[in-house]
Amino acid sequence: MSASERRRYSRLSLPMFYRPARLLAPRRAARDVSRGGIRAHTDDALVVGARLEIELFLPGRESLTVDVRVAWIRELPGGDARYEAGLEFLEMDAGQAARLDRCLARYEIT
Repeated sequence: MSASERRRYSRLSLPMFYRPARLLAPRRAARDVSRGGIRAHTDDALVVGARLEIELFLPGRESLTVDVRVAWIRELPGGDARYEAGLEFLEMDAGQAARLDRCLARYEIT
């Protein structure tokens, strides 16, 4: 089974950013955004399986604070970050899920 067949959600390239929740850290680009999670660039050597709380900045002025699980991480050979990681969204309340779904629906290619 290919990776695309295993995916439950389609990935979108959006102008979206994230940072650790409750910290005034710089925002980092979030890539391959879906209802299931994001691919994130980071300088932190995250541990697979670790749970984190991030602030996700949606296009426009909205943001969401969500819990994620580190699904995978790999070192980058160079560039703007040391690592890229797959962050899986964990349980969201109905309001958070609706806001994310509305955002993704605006950018989804049909």
